[in-house]
Amino acid sequence: MKHYLLHIVQKSALNELSTNAEYAPSSLQTEGFIHLRTHDQLKRVVALFYPDPGELYLVIIAPAQLQHSVVYERSPQLLPDFAHTEEYPHYYHALNTQAIIDVVEYSAYQDFAIPPAVIDLLSQYRFNIRLLLHQ
Repeated sequence: MKHYLLHIVQKSALNELSTNAEYAPSSLQTEGFIHLRTHDQLKRVVALFYPDPGELYLVIIAPAQLQHSVVYERSPQLLPDFAHTEEYPHYYHALNTQAIIDVVEYSAYQDFAIPPAVIDLLSQYRFNIRLLLHQ
């Protein structure tokens, strides 16, 4: 199991993340799952689907704190620069926001993996998204 996963959101989703116990983006209804990413998949996904990542935020999730299991699946469509055998994490339920350990602007996210010890430490605290909204 990965020690953390990422979910990409627009700034407009931050309010919903901060005020609800569960988060259900539109993909849960339209596709049946929430798209998650590993650290290694992030740059390729952003480059392909978000040509202007200026307003993107990354929700950092501790999978061990999710109420249900994450399912790793191959993409049903062949995408450029993606191995057709690579598996992507999908979550088939509303995301319990207690599993969120941080939210950062994409532009501030460094291109290095967060060590497991840091994730373990951060997961002991509840990140306050309201602070981010008032910046």
